[in-house]
Order: sequence, then C-alpha cells, then structure tokens
Amino acid sequence: MPSELIPASASPRRAALPAAAGARRYADSGEPFDKVGAYGIQRRGGLLVDAVEGCYFNVVGLPPRRLHGLLLGRGVAEEEWLGPGRT
Repeated sequence: MPSELIPASASPRRAALPAAAGARRYADSGEPFDKVGAYGIQRRGGLLVDAVEGCYFNVVGLPPRRLHGLLLGRGVAEEEWLGPGRT
C-alpha cells in the first residue's frame, strides 16, 4: 500500500493545572512517565481534565469508528484486523 497522509481528527482538550501538592502526588504515582502528554485521562490523570472537546477516543487513542471507515475504504476486511469471529 503506498504511503499517504490521512487527515486527523482534532480534539482540543482543556486541562486544569493541579495545585503543587496534587501535581507531586500524581508524579509520585509514576503514572505520567509512560505517557506522551504526561497524563492518561483513563486513570488519575483524568482528575486533571476539566473537559474534552470533540471525540473522547481521539484523546485516549485511536477513534474506532474512524479507523474502521479508513480500513474498509482501503479494502481491508474486518476479519483482517479484528480477527476471526469478531465481526
């Protein structure tokens, strides 16, 4: 399959800046150190977020519905990426 650029879906976020003590507790938990943006909204980092504007799945990772449409649009059968019996 040739390389091509696929437009991304934007999902701006608003994050609350925690008080110094809260930031220290979050850092001490070790959670932020394997994250690109230094927090994961699914766990403790979700306490730092006031609101998500747009698709929650864009913030967490891949938006499943968009991925599904992109793969089907390129002729990739569901069985190829979901596995047998999962369609």
